[in-house]
Amino acid sequence: MVAVWKVNGVDQALRDLDALEGHAALASYYLLPALKGRLLAIKGESAGARRTLEAALRLPCSEPERRLLRRQIERL
Repeated sequence: MVAVWKVNGVDQALRDLDALEGHAALASYYLLPALKGRLLAIKGESAGARRTLEAALRLPCSEPERRLLRRQIERL
């Protein structure tokens, strides 16, 4: 998805992420909401970015990854 973002832009990457949401294999994959939150922040959608990054924090990830997500939330 990062490659899609860099090549085709934020909106296309968000559409592609939306298409992946709900797939059971990705239900506990924190990087999907983490990237979506980042993309929403880039678009200036702070409230949506915050909700999505907070959702990423509720999924399994390492402590360094949690710190990064918290910093991203604080910057909104």
